[in-house]
Amino acid sequence: MAVDTSNDTQGLVSPLHVSAAIIVALLTALLWRLYNDTFGHIPGPLIVRFTPTWLWWLTWTGVECRVIGSLHKRYGPVVRIAPNEVDVSDGAALNLIYIKT
Repeated sequence: MAVDTSNDTQGLVSPLHVSAAIIVALLTALLWRLYNDTFGHIPGPLIVRFTPTWLWWLTWTGVECRVIGSLHKRYGPVVRIAPNEVDVSDGAALNLIYIKT
């Protein structure tokens, strides 16, 4: 006796469904980081809220110190350089990080 298995799982998981699920997951992660941000009050470039890849690239190309120095000139003594990293150029500015207002 032959068993017909031609329609068991066809079309349940299509590439479109997988792509849509990945896009939804990425957007959810980005929105989560944007609105549940511990260092949201610390200034810095927008990209550093989402990924440390920017900082890795600066380190890899050897321009990290120069770029972070220019960020301090633009944003002040405390600059956010990655999602969970802050650079401080002035010891007195540490109060901005450790004292919650």
